[in-house]
Amino acid sequence: MSIEWLTYAEAAKLLNIKADSAKKRAMRRHWPRLVGNDGKTRIQVPPECLRTVPEDITTDIPVDTSLPADDTRERLAASEARAEVLAAQVEDLQRERDRLLSLLETQPTGFFTRLFGRR
Repeated sequence: MSIEWLTYAEAAKLLNIKADSAKKRAMRRHWPRLVGNDGKTRIQVPPECLRTVPEDITTDIPVDTSLPADDTRERLAASEARAEVLAAQVEDLQRERDRLLSLLETQPTGFFTRLFGRR
């Protein structure tokens, strides 16, 4: 298999990663690179790095469609209750933050502002 020169985007697509990740990987592994006439940097990705699992492979893992056990239901209910409590706390903190911000805006100017007369 011949090694082709690929842009970072093309290499990223073949490696199933982002273009930035492909660039970092090429730098870390010292893959050869060059800048083409179009201004795009191209790298040589070793063939052994391009061997990936095809995306269309299906697995034969059985799916359990049964209902969760009682202890799982209880933990789920407890987690949902905790999430509601945390959501209420977040709302309270947001209201408190807004109140404090409005107080800061209505306060007289600071010491240095009064001293030096800047507004």
